[in-house]
Amino acid sequence: MTSILSFDFGGTHIKYGLVDTDGKIITKEKKQTPKTLESLIFFIKNQLKQYSNEDIKGIAISSPGSVSEEGIIYGSSAIPYIHGPNIKKHMETETGLTVHIENDANCAALSEVWKGAATGKKRCCRCRGGHGNWRGTH
Repeated sequence: MTSILSFDFGGTHIKYGLVDTDGKIITKEKKQTPKTLESLIFFIKNQLKQYSNEDIKGIAISSPGSVSEEGIIYGSSAIPYIHGPNIKKHMETETGLTVHIENDANCAALSEVWKGAATGKKRCCRCRGGHGNWRGTH
């Protein structure tokens, strides 16, 4: 089964796990957010080793901040070291896998449209706060 190693970068925790290409969550875990970029990369590479017997197609990252197509995360957040360097390029070089990064609020809205409350809706609004969520569709 083809899977995506997925990460949700948060200021307190990183949530992560395997998701298949149909959107089914295979595994999920969380860990305290690493304190440096180097330790974050080390952690992600260790997760790849942990799942080395899986058919992992790529890495998906949900991140705070404004994310450029090139993979640079702009803005500021509780994870200051992710803002500025080209995380996508760095992770692709380190892992040999395709990496996709998107803003966390955009990820939440896209997931609702794909598999959640907004599936099949013509319009939707997904509002997201730092530690609380609210959603609406019609």
